[in-house]
Amino acid sequence: MTKYRQAAKIDVNQPKIVADLRQLGCTVETEKDDILIGYKGRTLWVEIKTMDTWKKTGGLKAGTFKYSQIGLIKGWDGDYMVAWTTEQILHELGIIK
Repeated sequence: MTKYRQAAKIDVNQPKIVADLRQLGCTVETEKDDILIGYKGRTLWVEIKTMDTWKKTGGLKAGTFKYSQIGLIKGWDGDYMVAWTTEQILHELGIIK
């Protein structure tokens, strides 16, 4: 099993997202890159970013991901998403429509 790097710093919105998810009954692991969420038998890896990493025309700005993160993403064979709000994650988990 590959050892994932520990996140060096967290985005300012991550503590609120983690608290929201835990309040809804999700298991949240924060020692990895960025958070792993367990909910009703599903595991979701979420890269937390802030809104300022998104271009106005859509998509992420260049340089948003570090080289090490790109390698992890390419090698990950599971559910993964980039999010900046709790609501985005809840939609992905099917908790809200």
